[in-house]
Amino acid sequence: MSLVDRFVSRFKTSPLPEAGAPFRAESGGRIVPILLPQPACSDELMNRADAALKRLAQGVTWANPQRSDGRLDALMLLGLSARENGCEAHGIAAVTGLDEFFAASRVGEGSAWEHSSDVAWRVMRLSLLLAYLPEEIDPGLRRLMAGAVHQHALWLQDALSKTPAQHPRRIVLQAAGLVVAGQRWSDLPGASKWWSQGLSRLRRALPDLLDEEGGPSGALSDLVEGAEAAVCAYMHCRPSGLGFPMEAEGALLRALTFLRAYEGIGSGLSEEGFGSLWGEGELGRIHRSLAMMGTEHHATPLAKSNAWSLSVFRGGGWAFGHGGNKSGSLALRWHLSRDNAREIAQPTWGDTRIPLLVSGAGGVFASAIDSFEVERARVDGRTMQVRGRFELQGQAWIRVLRAEGNRLVIEDSVEGADGLELSYAWRIAPGWTWDGESVLVKDSQRVHVSLSQDLEWSVDEEATGVVFRATAWVSPSKRIFSRFELR
Repeated sequence: MSLVDRFVSRFKTSPLPEAGAPFRAESGGRIVPILLPQPACSDELMNRADAALKRLAQGVTWANPQRSDGRLDALMLLGLSARENGCEAHGIAAVTGLDEFFAASRVGEGSAWEHSSDVAWRVMRLSLLLAYLPEEIDPGLRRLMAGAVHQHALWLQDALSKTPAQHPRRIVLQAAGLVVAGQRWSDLPGASKWWSQGLSRLRRALPDLLDEEGGPSGALSDLVEGAEAAVCAYMHCRPSGLGFPMEAEGALLRALTFLRAYEGIGSGLSEEGFGSLWGEGELGRIHRSLAMMGTEHHATPLAKSNAWSLSVFRGGGWAFGHGGNKSGSLALRWHLSRDNAREIAQPTWGDTRIPLLVSGAGGVFASAIDSFEVERARVDGRTMQVRGRFELQGQAWIRVLRAEGNRLVIEDSVEGADGLELSYAWRIAPGWTWDGESVLVKDSQRVHVSLSQDLEWSVDEEATGVVFRATAWVSPSKRIFSRFELR
């Protein structure tokens, strides 16, 4: 398409997608290349891709797929494994799945088109699959993919025009999908309009997903998905030299800083929202996002052997610690805020691959919490301490987390004239069992539990995991200790 044709196309009325039509092959013209990080073999990725291969072998109804299948989750794992591990069988399976999806899908029909976020996720993944499998995808399938992307982009363009500003996460995903389609398939009719509209909406919507420190303004999953989508749009702008909006780039960098502090060296964000846009591998989602941007070599390590790395975002009440033991694999995450104002937040803690304490309500007060803050946080040698303050009923509930090596000690006390009552509920991750005395067991792992003997504790083995419960009246002179130690 000539420069004049591209200029004129930006002022034409946008055509609508061909509802109910099958995908038709289009030339697509020149496909703009994107840069990918160096591949790295991974046994974990190989196992995940084998599971995805088994999932496809059981049969997928591509005309009306489950949401994860409609987002091409299994195909992304197979494509990533084909690239990273050099597994030819996984590459063939990914291409076969793509062909079957294109043949069965009809524009705007079926479950794959019910959610605009899924459609946007799929566009970005089609581009990534083309990069993961440059030799496996033959010219015929490339033309069919171009036709599919064309219809996806028209559908997203229409959806974006109807999405209210109160849904920034949805707007960010739709806009990123349009940027990817317009930049990667730049010779398709209307491509320049797609990316220009996408960047314009990204500039306004992405900052709405986060607070001033980079933490989530709403759900954490919204920020994770939005950040990955924005990274994908960013990396598709880079080859052509197209400038990313300053407001969106600043918001993206703040979000990645926060999310990297949250994730650490593990996979602490793997369960947040959609599966990783890039495909679930051994690397954490944000680590891989930074690699996709080509900036992971600038990042300093977040975990050290026998030491703690501590990050605090006071405005939103977040504290993250990583490292701690000999292998540096422990993670402590604490968000002091809860949707229910009577609940006190429980920290998450444990090995990065074997969590112990899970996020949620660690207890319930009789009245609402008026305010909270991370009052103090520090690292002293091998010990990390985070002190949180919760104001209610004119008094302050003080919770101090002390992590040293494989041990976490939680100390609760009250500053005030009378005292406060708290109904404790320590929630344990699924898979751990209680021996009836003092030890939690999961496979070869053991955790010694020591709870305040002043309280009458009950142990409930629920479907979501073991829960330790007790009710305590804590006077200003009293201290309640809860200890958990990995052995």
